Amino acid sequence: MRTRNLPILLFVVLIIITGCKKNNLKTPAPSCSGPELLKENMLPAYIKIANGEVYDAIAADPSGNVYVENTSQGFSPTSSTAGISGIIQGYLYKFDDLGNQVYSKPAVTSNQSVMAVDSMQNIYIGYFTILASPYHCIVNATKYNNTGDTAWSKHIYYDEDATFTSLGVSNSGVLHVAADDISAPLDPQYNDPAAQVEPGTGNMVYTFDQTGKLTQVKQIALFPDFSPGIYQFVPSGDYYYITYSNNTSSSNVATVNEYDITSKLLNTYTLPVPAYASVFYDNELNIYSNDSTSVTKYTAGLTPAWSIKTQPFKLVKTDGDGNLYIAGTFNGSVNFNPAGTAKTLTAHGINDSFIEKIDANGKMVWVIQSLGTNGKTYTGASQIDNFLVTAKNKIFVTGSALNKTSNTTVHFAALYTQCN
Repeated sequence: MRTRNLPILLFVVLIIITGCKKNNLKTPAPSCSGPELLKENMLPAYIKIANGEVYDAIAADPSGNVYVENTSQGFSPTSSTAGISGIIQGYLYKFDDLGNQVYSKPAVTSNQSVMAVDSMQNIYIGYFTILASPYHCIVNATKYNNTGDTAWSKHIYYDEDATFTSLGVSNSGVLHVAADDISAPLDPQYNDPAAQVEPGTGNMVYTFDQTGKLTQVKQIALFPDFSPGIYQFVPSGDYYYITYSNNTSSSNVATVNEYDITSKLLNTYTLPVPAYASVFYDNELNIYSNDSTSVTKYTAGLTPAWSIKTQPFKLVKTDGDGNLYIAGTFNGSVNFNPAGTAKTLTAHGINDSFIEKIDANGKMVWVIQSLGTNGKTYTGASQIDNFLVTAKNKIFVTGSALNKTSNTTVHFAALYTQCN
């Protein structure tokens, strides 16, 4: 793993006041009880699949704007264009750093959808579809410009089997699309000798420049020896490919391969992690592992720095200061801070949602429940579908809430401020 030089410039200012002196009383900083609602927006009805998961793709840019992509239609219809199964007309929303809606535009989508944004506020959406005749599996990537209009769309075709895995974009607009192909090479349209330097089978990463030109194909692992892995992309354009193997009945070993923006392998290392845990990085490239009830932070030497246990959670995110945020649902009364001053929340109805903030040292900062319709009036059945921490240190949440007046479930996007 690469080390990073993080120079710190410390200014010490000494002010000497002569003459008449008086006492200067400092105003105590307000206590921090958690996020406060800044803005809320109702979103169209969403697709909810059997296990309760919702297709809400969200992303943010360096200016604090947030983007939401979704559809209110099912994924089974066939498109009128070339008989492509699964293509759905969805929507793309942009909200500014105050939570105001900037635009709502149509967007083509499907299941396995992932979204990313570059520093120029261009949006990239990836997804997976099937062409019925002749049968092809298709990995798709579409770029929308900073007004939400389509700039270009790319389709990576296979003869039989392919699965879209993920995508990521650098701040400068270099796009990586990751997919797994287990049967056939690339479609001939991509067999450019200048770019196609490796076989098109296995775990693949396709790199496109800002104009949509395919510039490189990288074979991450070769079929049939490859193992399914996960990717994490960072704003520099570097990315991590992480696989897991069972070591014993009580632990896993994570293998991390680090690539630069040109898909050059920079480093490979292994990390023992708890069973069923996954590995992720924050914006400063600190490394963590988490399962559904715990988070562990590691030192630069890949040894545990601290570990916390908490209420079972669904999502974990980070901010630019090394804080962690975890979100999930709970029922009954739960003490979220058993290692310190008790912080007990009681669910509204059968279940309720929560977001908990943990500082860079593993200590709880706050926990709050009932993020949803106006942030206060909730009657249970709440769910956080997705969330992120913006560049302006605000929390953007999408989720569902039970409207106690109409007794119907609403789909919402909400922006919350944080106290420092």
